[in-house]
Amino acid sequence: MLKVKPFRFLDKIKGEDYIFEGNKFYNARNFPLAIELYNIAIKGSNANPVVYFNRGCSYMAIGSFDRAINDFLEFLKHCPNDIETKDQLALANSLIK
Repeated sequence: MLKVKPFRFLDKIKGEDYIFEGNKFYNARNFPLAIELYNIAIKGSNANPVVYFNRGCSYMAIGSFDRAINDFLEFLKHCPNDIETKDQLALANSLIK
């Protein structure tokens, strides 16, 4: 199983690399590992806001709608007019029981 690099190496590896790798695992439907990689990307300084959207989609895929909502709201702080995120947010809100 793939082991991600520890947080202390983030200064040598860009957070975008973790987003890219997370996207690979998302597309392979390995959502827990995608989330782990997105978490590492977020810990880096100046995290790319898209990581919140991507992690939110991963949370949606595993049924963690509350966490997805939080991530979509975080992304919307940076990109308030993003229609796709607003749609995902509405869907997540509708799925909370």
